[in-house]
Amino acid sequence: MPRRGERRTARGLPVMREHRHGADVWVNQTTDALRRVHCICLDCALFKPGTPEHCAKAKRAYRFAVEENMAFMVTACPVWKPKASE
Repeated sequence: MPRRGERRTARGLPVMREHRHGADVWVNQTTDALRRVHCICLDCALFKPGTPEHCAKAKRAYRFAVEENMAFMVTACPVWKPKASE
């Protein structure tokens, strides 16, 4: 049974309306939680937010996400490099 405020897409995915970063957006909370764990950028040696060396592709993806009030996870990338063992 859907939670209060939850809807289902035509394919049955659960989505809810939320206010994020100044905009009302529809969110699939299941995959949004996965995004925060499974995005391969988080394990990339080139992912250095706030530094001049930060990945150019990640910068463009982030800029697009901010401009369009969208969120996504990267699951494939031609420049991904593994981080050194910590």
